[in-house]
Amino acid sequence: MRRDHDPLLARLRALPLFAACPRPELALVLRCSTVHQSRAGEVLIEQGAAARELVVLLEGSAVVELDGRPIARLGPGDVAGEIALLDKGRRTATVVAETDVRALVSTAHELTLLLTHAPVLTRALLAASASRLRSTTAQLTASG
Repeated sequence: MRRDHDPLLARLRALPLFAACPRPELALVLRCSTVHQSRAGEVLIEQGAAARELVVLLEGSAVVELDGRPIARLGPGDVAGEIALLDKGRRTATVVAETDVRALVSTAHELTLLLTHAPVLTRALLAASASRLRSTTAQLTASG
């Protein structure tokens, strides 16, 4: 039995977003992303800005703000920035590191490669986006 000794690969396997991905897809994720460290208080994504990257939290937490109002909290395995990359629109919310954050960052081109060559991950990303849409819709319905 082969064991993966790369701690980053092991970390990915532990996150729900990547749990079902076969090893070749995880290897592609590592090739198509860069590990980025952010300090608490740093803006990871700014509402209204042009989309340049996708962010997947590996460690730490971040707050999602809409028009300066907190609307959600992100933790390890959560993804941000995919909507604006997919539709080439502006960022729909601001994401601020609540604690020090370690994240995988992929450019628009790298995301295209992942969507094309990593079908298990593509389904997981779509499911995560759909889940977030449902949650947001429920919040809006509850608030009137």
